[in-house]
Amino acid sequence: MYESQLSASKVGRLVAFSAGFALFLGLVASPLIVAASALKPVDLPSTPAVPINTTIYDVHGTPIAVLHGDENRIAISGKRMPLSIRQAVVAAEDRRFFEHGGVSIGGIVRALTTDVGAGDALQGGSTITQQYARNAFEQVGTARTVHRKLTEALLAVRLENQFSKQQILDDYLNTIYFGRSAYGIEAAAEAYFAEPAPKLTVAQSAYLAGIIRGPEIYDATPKLALQRRNQVLQVMFDMKDISARALRTASAAPLGLKTPKEPPVQAAYFVEYIRRLLRTPASEGGFGLTDAEVGGGGLRVYTTLDLSMQKAAEAAVTKVLNRADDPEVGMVAMTTDGQIRAMVGGRDFTSILAARGFNYATQEAPGAGRAVGSTFKPFTLAAFFRQGYSVKSAFSGPSRITIRDPRCDGPDGPWRPSNYNNEGFGRMSVMRATEDSVNTVFAQIVTKVGPEAALQAARDAGITSPLQPVCSITLGTFGVTPLEMARAYSTFAARGLRPDIVAVTKILGPNGSVVATRAPNQTRTFTTHVADEVNGVLQNVIKEGTGTPAQISRPAAGKTGTTEQHRDVWFAGYTPDPGLAAAVWIGYPPDKNGNIKAMTDLHGVQATGGGFAGRIWKYFMEAATADMPVLQFAPPNFDGKVIGASGFGDFVRRFTFPVPTPQPRFSWPPQFCRKHCR
Repeated sequence: MYESQLSASKVGRLVAFSAGFALFLGLVASPLIVAASALKPVDLPSTPAVPINTTIYDVHGTPIAVLHGDENRIAISGKRMPLSIRQAVVAAEDRRFFEHGGVSIGGIVRALTTDVGAGDALQGGSTITQQYARNAFEQVGTARTVHRKLTEALLAVRLENQFSKQQILDDYLNTIYFGRSAYGIEAAAEAYFAEPAPKLTVAQSAYLAGIIRGPEIYDATPKLALQRRNQVLQVMFDMKDISARALRTASAAPLGLKTPKEPPVQAAYFVEYIRRLLRTPASEGGFGLTDAEVGGGGLRVYTTLDLSMQKAAEAAVTKVLNRADDPEVGMVAMTTDGQIRAMVGGRDFTSILAARGFNYATQEAPGAGRAVGSTFKPFTLAAFFRQGYSVKSAFSGPSRITIRDPRCDGPDGPWRPSNYNNEGFGRMSVMRATEDSVNTVFAQIVTKVGPEAALQAARDAGITSPLQPVCSITLGTFGVTPLEMARAYSTFAARGLRPDIVAVTKILGPNGSVVATRAPNQTRTFTTHVADEVNGVLQNVIKEGTGTPAQISRPAAGKTGTTEQHRDVWFAGYTPDPGLAAAVWIGYPPDKNGNIKAMTDLHGVQATGGGFAGRIWKYFMEAATADMPVLQFAPPNFDGKVIGASGFGDFVRRFTFPVPTPQPRFSWPPQFCRKHCR
């Protein structure tokens, strides 16, 4: 019936409309001619003013997620529009849709004659075409007045003259509200039945068509909704759209509604990061789009995320942190030219609500980063190499040291840093001190180069969080985000070229026009010599130092970080350029009093950067780089001025502490030892 009506409608609708409209004018000519003459001409917009969801894609063009504002709207093509929903909507809303010319004369007469004089609320009577005109075009308005009704009718006539019945019906189905914040049949099918529109059954189509007049009422009263659905099915049978058997089967089917719940979102933290980036002013590195443009502009946002790498990151986190009371995690991986490939902002990977709460990967609030511990030491190293010193330089590594330098003094007097587990060392090279993450050696190095130089090296690498030029900066006492650390280590991987962070490469409008583009960009902030020296040292951290649990089957460089009382553990590392850099943080969020739980008994052992964060990094990098070519780092020279520790005698007083009680040993995570616990 639907198909025959569609083919005959073009001929019959103008004849029917002309005859009906003549009768209509004869009945109410005088008042309507006066009213119509007062109306301004209605221009037909080239694009209906209908919000359309924004789609986010990964680097390979695979859809990641859909953004919408208050209106969840997904437009689909006519080819994907199921016949059953077309038939059901005509049966429920406008049985004469294929016969009229856009307006129902009887409906308008009933509506206008209810209370024309008072201009009060008008009755219904709108055809599908009129409803579409009202929903899609701003100039129609929503006020229930004579002016609106006439404007709606005039625009409906123009739509009928310009578009086919099927085009109008499909556009209507892409714009109408179905409840549950769903606009359009595709969003409605997902909201009510967790199915795409093309898979809707006859019964499901009849249900959705039947609730258009009052979706919230029907959703709240299933018995009423069932009656309404079966009424629509009966009309479909009367119109010869379905057989008697189909009527019986569909009428007997349960509603089968899905309970509304938050749908899972792939890479939820990255998606929320993109949403905020789109709205961030251009002066602050964003795109300056409005909420309406982001949620309803029909944009196509192409990003740098690689879904396969994202899944590898999530799998790595789950493999290491798989207990309900485990701490949170923040992780970012990017190419050495700054393109984000994976982002984990918390352990609830698919919850957009959790992502909107707090993202541990980016921690957008100023100063909200977490102390990075010894992962800051490479910046002090870079400052050391910048000033011409050699990694062969030697310093003593006592368990604790007092630095007598006014720049390092605190409120309680001289600075007294100590090593992890109060472990003492003899004289050692800077290479060995970095491998074993010896705090007392780096305390001496920072007094040699100056805390300002260490801070500047961090800035040049890409750290933007608030920092102060104090000596303790070398031990990573200030808060930094995994996003910053991944970028900073990318700078070393790229041999001194600091990358701009790139998350979006292209934004297209709904008509395919280019809204914005971004391309990778790098700025030289370190010489290749300095970067190569840092890379050479950090390779040894993974080969022979605290980072050995993070060893992978290709050349890599990295550094561990463990803060006081094991409140934060880090691992950051990278492969040779062009390669991949990733930073991993693990820790508990502050409680309501601002206290952070220590990870002194995580899975039965003390958490360290090498043990937990390093394993996550390892599992991710092995998977993420599996198809990448194996490259080598440029060999370092390891030249420069060689200095010894004796020159610091005026500033240093050594202390000896008792050796701590040996810790119990476990098969995994790594046993406590001099190398693997910093």
